[in-house]
Amino acid sequence: MLVFGPAVWRRAVRLTRRSFEATSPMSLAEVHASRDQLRAEYAVKTRRLELGAGG
Repeated sequence: MLVFGPAVWRRAVRLTRRSFEATSPMSLAEVHASRDQLRAEYAVKTRRLELGAGG
């Protein structure tokens, strides 16, 4: 068990890191794009509510 322990640990760390990197934004540009998309969606929803209220 002492022989395989470090190898198993390294594999677990590698798989965890891969999983985390797959779910997180890779660049600052992607973070900004995601934030801008949320802002645009909010603006559209707000405008639709305004139009529905007679505005």
